Amino acid sequence: MTRRSASTRVRAGGAGRLASLAAAGAIVLGARPADATVNIETVRARLGEREGLSGQIELRFSMRQGNVNVLDFAGASHLAFRRKRHFGILISDSRLVALTTWRRGQTTSDLSDPSARIQNQNMGHARYNFAFLDWLRGEAFVQLQADEFLIVRTRFLMGVGPRFLAYDGKILRVAFGTSYMAEYEDLDELRLVRQRPPAPARNWWHRWNNYASISTRLGERMGIAISTYVQPRFDMFRDLRVSATGELSIDLGEHWAFKLRTSLEYDSLPPVACARAIEPGTVCAREDEFPLRAVDLGIQNAITVKF
Repeated sequence: MTRRSASTRVRAGGAGRLASLAAAGAIVLGARPADATVNIETVRARLGEREGLSGQIELRFSMRQGNVNVLDFAGASHLAFRRKRHFGILISDSRLVALTTWRRGQTTSDLSDPSARIQNQNMGHARYNFAFLDWLRGEAFVQLQADEFLIVRTRFLMGVGPRFLAYDGKILRVAFGTSYMAEYEDLDELRLVRQRPPAPARNWWHRWNNYASISTRLGERMGIAISTYVQPRFDMFRDLRVSATGELSIDLGEHWAFKLRTSLEYDSLPPVACARAIEPGTVCAREDEFPLRAVDLGIQNAITVKF
């Protein structure tokens, strides 16, 4: 269980600047929210067919100049290997966003200054599938990520469970899976005000990971993949995460493709954060507290190089 050209959750650096910068960031940036697990079904739909080694590199870039100057750069790499009943995939994804404002006398040339760096995000995911039957696979996965957008210093998870292939035709594939997932989460104590319900910044959670996906080909050059993840906590089902992704992929040539992706992320119990770093022995001022939003919507386009 990304995402982009529309979203929320941008930290506003500097005392007293939270409202103006966060509002501007929400409009222009489109932060890719952190998933409990990366939504790999759209990647699997593109790379899971070929025997041997295959992969792709994805580049995303946007820039805005004016009252708010924004530089948003992201890249991802996907590597897959299939041989008979074995299938493995490695995914890495990174994002860097810099923002300066006209109100502070800054221009686009200041975007290269290290002080303009607002947020970054990094993720690595590895997954292995073994085909017991044509319709039944076992899969295991691990993931490591950090996400300043969501005040996550470290999130590590691992899981195992079955995957069921309900329908596998030439133009349509339908699959669903379920698994146990252990999740270690370390939130930034300098930004965390409180968890809901109350909990320390570092925790081990145990979740029930469930997903369903459908992918189809529309002619020789176009494909659509849709997937949804639902991940409640075993000990508290109201602590729920949901991720839904839809992707349109258009082949521009043998090795090039254009992608348009939409996404929805939902966290039923997001934490409350502080607009500025909380110094040791102090607390966050009430006016600097803000809850991370429960819902993120994203729209993203990208150019992909396939091999």
